[in-house]
Amino acid sequence: MIKLLSTTNAYKVIRGDKAQNSLSHAYLVDTEDKDSLRDFLKCLAKLILCDSEDFCDSCRVCRLIDRETHPDVTIYPNVGEKLKAQHADEITANCLIKPLELQKRVFIISGFEGLEKSQNKLLKTLEEPPKNVILLLGTSNLSGILPTVKSRTKKIDIPSFSNEKLLEYFKDKLSDEEKLNSSVLTANGILSLVVKNYESGDFQDIKEKVVKALTCLNTSRDAITAFDIINGLDAKKAISTIKLVFGELLKYKSGQISRLIDKNTMETLDERFKTGAVIEIIEGLSEIERSLHFNANQTMVFDKALFLILEAKHRWLKL
Repeated sequence: MIKLLSTTNAYKVIRGDKAQNSLSHAYLVDTEDKDSLRDFLKCLAKLILCDSEDFCDSCRVCRLIDRETHPDVTIYPNVGEKLKAQHADEITANCLIKPLELQKRVFIISGFEGLEKSQNKLLKTLEEPPKNVILLLGTSNLSGILPTVKSRTKKIDIPSFSNEKLLEYFKDKLSDEEKLNSSVLTANGILSLVVKNYESGDFQDIKEKVVKALTCLNTSRDAITAFDIINGLDAKKAISTIKLVFGELLKYKSGQISRLIDKNTMETLDERFKTGAVIEIIEGLSEIERSLHFNANQTMVFDKALFLILEAKHRWLKL
């Protein structure tokens, strides 16, 4: 994972702080990848505590952090549990305990927004941190972090990864190349989604329904039929796949051959959608994807996506 993380803002900031012996007492780590957050934070803890310039991933310190058994690294919550108000009290008290083996103690709090109002219980610790204590506060919902916490921490982020980086990372881990390609293309740069997509194996079914809906979507009268085709699909996967199809269409318009969508479908869509409409649709679908992070209503999401596609299509045909 070091190859992926080493390109991120979070990794570069902590690595630089470590090199200058100026590590912050608290880092607020923001990422969209909720399911990978705990592993990301453990990697950053290894970067802080490993004697190597980066982290070796093989020394005793790195191995124990991976196993979540290092005496100077405490991780909240336990696997399978949720953060509770009492955890804030525990962290405050445990911060006063000196390191047992190393020069520093690291506290990892994954899903920090889950503490809700109890975040305030850590304010004194954040304002007057005990010597040699570092807090790694991880979140996948920055809006759930209190302003008082944000102002007392150093914000760093782990953004989505490019498809090229994800393909390189997984090429020796996931053997089915075609399945891996489709899993990466529908993951929107989210590491954990690549694995989920690969293991679920439902991309082909979703793609077929999406293609069927798009090819029948010629006028506003077809919107109900198209909606019925995709209704029932997972909204995030469906919108991601619709965006993927238009991404492939944009490549097709520039002379590239799609490896995921058949030629007949590409020709049909190419005739119906001008390049400007395709670009507008992709940008609009990206906005819809962001709304899904806030548990948007699935029916409204599909309606909005179909209306967006039809509106862009007809507007550009008039130009």
